[in-house]
Parts: sequence; structure tokens; C-alpha cells
Amino acid sequence: MGAIIVFVITTTSSNAQDITYAQPFNSPTYYNPAFVGLTLGLKTKFNYMKRWTGLQGNYYTYNFSADIADRNIPGAGGIGILFQQDRQGLGYIRSTSVGIMPAVRIRASRNTLFQIGATVSVVNRKLNLDNAVFSSQLDPIYGNIGPSSFEGYGDQSTFYADFSVGGLFQFEKNSVTGVLGFAAHHLTRPDQSFTGHTAPLEIKYVAQADFIIDLMHSGSFYGKAKGWKLNPGFIYQKQLFMDVYQVGLNIYTSHIYVGAWYKNEAFQWDTFSSWTFLLGVSVPFTEENRMKVMYSYDLMIFSEYGFVGPTHQISLIFEFDGISFHKSRGTLNSMRMPNQPLECSSF
Repeated sequence: MGAIIVFVITTTSSNAQDITYAQPFNSPTYYNPAFVGLTLGLKTKFNYMKRWTGLQGNYYTYNFSADIADRNIPGAGGIGILFQQDRQGLGYIRSTSVGIMPAVRIRASRNTLFQIGATVSVVNRKLNLDNAVFSSQLDPIYGNIGPSSFEGYGDQSTFYADFSVGGLFQFEKNSVTGVLGFAAHHLTRPDQSFTGHTAPLEIKYVAQADFIIDLMHSGSFYGKAKGWKLNPGFIYQKQLFMDVYQVGLNIYTSHIYVGAWYKNEAFQWDTFSSWTFLLGVSVPFTEENRMKVMYSYDLMIFSEYGFVGPTHQISLIFEFDGISFHKSRGTLNSMRMPNQPLECSSF
């Protein structure tokens, strides 16, 4: 048993792959730091995901991000922070990362712009096998009879620095706002081994396309808006042997969100395919401040993988459009002039 655990730990460390969220559009700066400060104001996002509820163990992930825009410094996009904690392997491995994310902004024309961002983070991975049972503890008749004689894997921890960069192109044409982005994560391939062997974290590449089609006609922020907003999107991730793509559509009307996304992790229809169904609500406090709550249910399509159970994700988002670094600039209305599109949260 001890040898098996050592093998699993070594294999997991050397082939570790990043978390894939059921709602990638609600964790934009996790996938691409260029999204920091893309629209005016302060945005905070909290995501909780409980994975594979049919399996024994506690597979969960917390993610918190906050970013604020700054248009008073030439070329500045904004600055943000990112915190994430992930628990894997029956709780034996826990990863925690804290990062800071600056972004710069290059306006190409009235309706187009580029942003470039980076993430500099510190990651702690902790291994705790206090509750593990090794073969030396087992008796064929009496079961677990005492402490293990296996040594070398108690309570261990490793720290490393991590770096990511990303860029995006945003445009606005009539009633369509689109974003095309690309990012590269773990540029230095940091060593995350517990055993002293080299276990580099492989570079992850992310490509995405996101469009907001605004079919709204009128309506106040407290009243029911007339019309719809459509949000088709696509995101692709590649990390070592992992190829994951997600494609789907979100719909917004009358302060209600619904959506459906298809995810595949092997480029094969009958392997690791799942559907994600989304339901959410937008609660406006004022014209400039709002809260969004979204829940998604992720379910494997094919029965042979049904034993892992569904994945649940809850997202809580607060947006404060009027908050800026320099309060003397006034409210959102004074900052967002008619000749400055692409500054308002569009979905």
C-alpha cells in the first residue's frame, strides 16, 4: 500500500493538471490575466466548485478574484488579486495559491482595444498522510492494528513561484461585443515535487472567444428589460496530455441567466464528455452596482463514467462600476464619455 501511494503521489505531481471550472466565464482572470480591468469599476468574484460528488473524498476548489480598472494612468488597464485553494486525493493534497495581476491597455481605435496582463503568484502544496492506511498497519484477521512503520511521508509542504501572461483583443460592432484571448501559464515550469525528484508543472495554453449579442430594446435596471442578451463562447486548454474544450451559450433576459455548455477532455465524443447547465440571477442595487448569483450542474453524458457523480459550482459576483482609484474623477457617468465604448459590463 505504501509503495502504491508513493507511486500515485509521484505520478500525480509529475503530471498535475490545472483545474477546469464548470463556469469558465465567471473566472476570466484565472484563465487569462489580460481580463483585469477590462471594464470600469471594481469587480469581485467568488467561485466554489464541488467535483465528482459520487466519489469518496472531498474534491473541492475555492476561487476568489478582485480587480479594479484605472484609466487615469496612460496605458493602465488595472490591477487585481487572485486566491485559489484546491483539495485532491481524499484530502491528502491541498494546493493554495495567491497572486497579483497587473494589466496594461492599448486602445487601437474607438471600438477596438488590446490588453496585456500577467500573474505573479506564490503556490503552496501540502501533503498530509496522517489519515492514510498503509499495508504494514493491516492484519488479515483484525484489520487496522496500529501505527505504520512506513516512513518518509508525514506532513510535507512545498512552495514555489508561478508566472503567467495573457493578451486579448476586444471589439464592438453595432450590437455585438467580442473578445479573443490567448494566455500561457506556468512559464517557468516550477518544480512541485514532495519527494525530491523533479516534477515540473507543465505549461498550460488557453485560447478563447467570447461574444455578447445585445438584443435589448429598453427597460430600467429595476424593471423588466425588453429583449435578450446572448453570450456564445468557446475556450480551449492544452497542458501536456490534457486537451479540454468547452463551448456553449448563455442567455440573459429579465435579470435571469440560463445557459448550457458542452465539455470534452479527450477530443472523443464518447470519452469524458459532459454537459453543464446554468441558472442565475442579476440583482441590481443601483444603476452602477449589482450582484450576480449563478449555479451550474455538470453531468457526465455516458453511463460508464457516471460513477464519478455530478459537479456543482456556485458563483457570487459583485460589480461596482463607479469605484476607481481616483475618486476625484467622479462617478461612472463622468468617467465614461459617449466616445468611450467598451467600458461598461455588457453581460
